[in-house]
Amino acid sequence: SPAQLSALRGVFAAAAAAYPCAECRGRFQPIYHDPIVQGELLAMTTKHDAILAAWKVHNMVSAQRIASPPPAGELPGPKPRMFPPSMKVTSLGKFNATQFLAAGSGGEGEAGQLRLHDKCPGASTDTCLDGDDRYELLSDVQSRWEIEGGLDVPLEDDSPAATCPPPAPGQPTFRLDMYLMGKCPWCANAIEAIADLIKCDFVCDAGPAVRLDFQLHFVGLNNGTYERPSLTAIHGPSELVAERLELCGRKHYPTDYQYLKFMKCMDANVSTVPTMAPECAQQVGMDLSLLTACANAHGDRLVARTYAYASWMGIDTVPTFVLGRHKQILGLPKNFTQSVCDEISAQASAGL
Repeated sequence: SPAQLSALRGVFAAAAAAYPCAECRGRFQPIYHDPIVQGELLAMTTKHDAILAAWKVHNMVSAQRIASPPPAGELPGPKPRMFPPSMKVTSLGKFNATQFLAAGSGGEGEAGQLRLHDKCPGASTDTCLDGDDRYELLSDVQSRWEIEGGLDVPLEDDSPAATCPPPAPGQPTFRLDMYLMGKCPWCANAIEAIADLIKCDFVCDAGPAVRLDFQLHFVGLNNGTYERPSLTAIHGPSELVAERLELCGRKHYPTDYQYLKFMKCMDANVSTVPTMAPECAQQVGMDLSLLTACANAHGDRLVARTYAYASWMGIDTVPTFVLGRHKQILGLPKNFTQSVCDEISAQASAGL
């Protein structure tokens, strides 16, 4: 809304005029008063404009620190980098600091600065983005923001590596992703069916065993925002409790995918989830106090991150399996092992 856009402009103005750290304020003022930035802030009319403006200012602060590093200890923090660090613009490569220098900053300065409102008529250049790159950037930045409210949060939800013996020389790795909900009966059936099949090496009748990279993700209703009361599970608060505990199991007990055995026990009767946690932890050799402490301290963050990742990947049906990053299967296949082996063979033949 116009009021929200005006408020965002006010945030930038306040940082330039009244930020408590005098050194920080002094460094931000040239960025805020840059004529191109001022024009872009005044020209904001949509949510996308606001996202891009905040993104650009964020990168301009980082670019300034790269071009003129502060004395040691003056501005503590992580090493500055352009964001998003992994995105490559077609034909240009990754974003670089020279695209975000304010006027008078040295180097290209104003002449080489990326403009937000000059959409390239053709392919992207250092100073403008074409429609496709602009859309990709918006999608990336907005989804990262949705995870935990911070630009520099990585858009990933990888499980800790399972502690396995070293792979055989030349042994291929096959990634298998599973998306589920904590109290979904169909998901519980899927966990029961596959828990004992998920091991360091996946063996098929034909061909050598592959090293399995199994990744477990949860699907929620909040599109990644973890601030209460937005963190919402379809089966209610008890599902959130279970997912916090199970994600902490994933975090602390990845060896030989031990956490799947915990989940299989919990899911024996989804109507009782998560009340079986003490018995299940004892049954599979997990420390319930460790899981509870983790859930209390980090549970919301872990749930938010996995919900956001599932949302970013466009998963809204559970259970869903993604085989080798390429083939998506909704529900549990009738012959899970054969489906995985067929995809392993197909991707090997295709050189993937």
